[in-house]
Amino acid sequence: MRKWNALISVLILALFIVHAVSGTYQMAGILLGGSSFRKVLAFVMLVLLILHALIGTILGIETVKAMKK
Repeated sequence: MRKWNALISVLILALFIVHAVSGTYQMAGILLGGSSFRKVLAFVMLVLLILHALIGTILGIETVKAMKK
């Protein structure tokens, strides 16, 4: 499960970079706002963040349980 969490982290970082670059172009007036593609990317990143948080919580609980033994 840690490998999946690491992969999700990489995907989150990649989407964040795409988000930052497209936002910069949008603020500079090069890209128009309200693109449905960027909206889908934002929702995908939200889902990945939620998955990452859930997996991290599960792994943290397992670690605490293992440390108590």
